Amino acid sequence: MISVQVLIVDAIVTGSRSLKEKRAVLNSIKGSIASKFNVSISELDYLDKWQRTMLGFAVISNDGRLNSKTLEKISDIIHNDGRLEVVHSSIEELG
Repeated sequence: MISVQVLIVDAIVTGSRSLKEKRAVLNSIKGSIASKFNVSISELDYLDKWQRTMLGFAVISNDGRLNSKTLEKISDIIHNDGRLEVVHSSIEELG
């Protein structure tokens, strides 16, 4: 059975003083995660806010437990990254 899961992370980009600084932080985080996990990543909201972001991570496979573990690892990485202060995050199963 096909499993599609998403991780949504609403966060404050600590220390950012411009959109350029925010993009640098997000590009670093997204690049690091993309190099370790086969997931799709997108900034979903707050595109014009330089201290706020909402990131979405999506994974699809035939193994729902693997998807959950992958997204939990990504969530841990983001929660432990000192450049972001997570306001809210959730993992959801789609379909």
